[in-house]
Amino acid sequence: MKNNPIKVLLINQSNVTANKVEEMLYTSTAESAYRIADDAHNAKNIINWYQPNIIIMDADAKDKGELDLIKYIRKENFSSKVIVLKNHSDFAKYQKKYTQSGADFFFNKEDEMINIKSILEDRICAA
Repeated sequence: MKNNPIKVLLINQSNVTANKVEEMLYTSTAESAYRIADDAHNAKNIINWYQPNIIIMDADAKDKGELDLIKYIRKENFSSKVIVLKNHSDFAKYQKKYTQSGADFFFNKEDEMINIKSILEDRICAA
């Protein structure tokens, strides 16, 4: 029996970060499909109809609605795994805040993004 593809939502990604994540999705052994949201408000609408298995958001974005979005995801009992990416310069300052809000993973963009591929390949988020 063939597994359903892992559905991924990318939120507030810079072009560089989005390209890296898209490459990981493309080269992963896990079958995946993805959507992109420009900001937390649009992401909420997409989450409601797309129901992604994995949500990857950029904590360096100008939107700054990420914490409220994570709280919404948890309040509405979506089973999505939430991955937050942050620059190294102020990583420790934000890690606790995001994980306490409900993020499952908090990765440093500079040297931990490869962990996203491992999550996909382990299929821990598979439907």
